[in-house]
Amino acid sequence: MQKPRLLLRSQDVFHAFLMHAEEQAQLLQARHRPVREQVSRSLVLAGWAGRCVTVVLFVILLLAPCFYQAPKARRAPTVEESPKGRLVIFLAATAGLIYVSTDQFALNLPQMELDLEGTQTMLSGSVQLNVFLKSLFGFVMAPLSDRIGRRPVLTTCLVLLVFSSLCCGVASNIWFVAARVLQAVGEGAEPILFAIARDSFPEEERVAALAWLSMMTALSSAFGPSLGGLLATWWGWRVTFIVVAACWMALACYCYFNLVESAPMSDEGQNYLQDLRTICTSPYLLGLLLAEGCVVSTYYIFMSNGGYAMEVNMDLSTTTCCFVMFVFGT
Repeated sequence: MQKPRLLLRSQDVFHAFLMHAEEQAQLLQARHRPVREQVSRSLVLAGWAGRCVTVVLFVILLLAPCFYQAPKARRAPTVEESPKGRLVIFLAATAGLIYVSTDQFALNLPQMELDLEGTQTMLSGSVQLNVFLKSLFGFVMAPLSDRIGRRPVLTTCLVLLVFSSLCCGVASNIWFVAARVLQAVGEGAEPILFAIARDSFPEEERVAALAWLSMMTALSSAFGPSLGGLLATWWGWRVTFIVVAACWMALACYCYFNLVESAPMSDEGQNYLQDLRTICTSPYLLGLLLAEGCVVSTYYIFMSNGGYAMEVNMDLSTTTCCFVMFVFGT
């Protein structure tokens, strides 16, 4: 049975468009290759500084339990009167950037394998490891924000994301995985964003605020790899982490200077073990967690290996892969 003529014509047009895009992408990559190589060499020179910062951050994390008995920050009396529009933008931008940090380098993994002298298992596994650890540290950061306040915990996580992103940009070999672990610790602040929205908005506005946060997380997961791949085409994959670090710096400054404490002063929710037991013994909550885990794991398995499948097996350029991932995300 022959295919309809219109279908054959559409396939020919799409194939011609894809071939033209591939040619233009190869020309673009060749044009920017000297710039990428120069930028990469400059950032590699800072590798020792990145290793030192990584070690220092791990030492600080080991000492972090000492601050568990820190006094709780007092709830600001101006929470209800604070500008809600800017707060929604800040929370949505932070939530979106968390997901951009998770997989924005997914399409650059083949090149990163060469630069870091690693393997596909190590680099694609760094995406899965980041998601897994982020979920675990979410169980730590959320109760900690109930105990000592939302603002100090969130600010600390944002500062940690600044330095860990910089360490990823200048890392070499296994140090990249160590920096990704630090990123996962900072990204564990995601539940705090939803808690701040719950604390700061009245009931009639709360659903809209939470919807904005959820929408930004979905959009960032879909378009983050395409944006990271395009930026890496011009400047190299290391620059993508530097750009992400600069964005985290801006959000950390806003959080420190403008965000007011919103955690309630009551003792509700401060028994961490009791809260954890409630989650682990509730069939309803476990069902939601397992359902979301299945959906998210399927997405990230594809995302962490899509770059290899398209660039190595199909011999497509990074720019063409960005277009394909953009269509997939849409």
